[in-house]
Amino acid sequence: MTAWPGPLDNNTDSDIPSLINSGLDIPENILPRLKEVLNKNRGDFGLDGHLGDYPVKVPLNLKEGSQPVSLPMYAASPLKREVIDKQVASWLEADIIEPSASPWGFPVVVIFQKGKPRF
Repeated sequence: MTAWPGPLDNNTDSDIPSLINSGLDIPENILPRLKEVLNKNRGDFGLDGHLGDYPVKVPLNLKEGSQPVSLPMYAASPLKREVIDKQVASWLEADIIEPSASPWGFPVVVIFQKGKPRF
């Protein structure tokens, strides 16, 4: 995953609007602290087409006695299969998902909306 190139103060004002909405009326005395906080945590934000990275473990609290559910994959046309394969490869490469040997599993659905596949 690629982090944002550098501190806010080293970038032109045209780089900042993705972090600070220019439509907001941010008082001048707050702006330096805001930049400091954003710089300190810039890896958490998705900038320049990259995803943010906020590593956190999320507990999944299951009811006692819950049994894993694993459903088979839905049948997919070659076109849908290609969409699935490309998207999964992209997510794996970006560390959005990781290989798993979990007993839990659910099929994915690909639909076409306005002529584009939606995963």
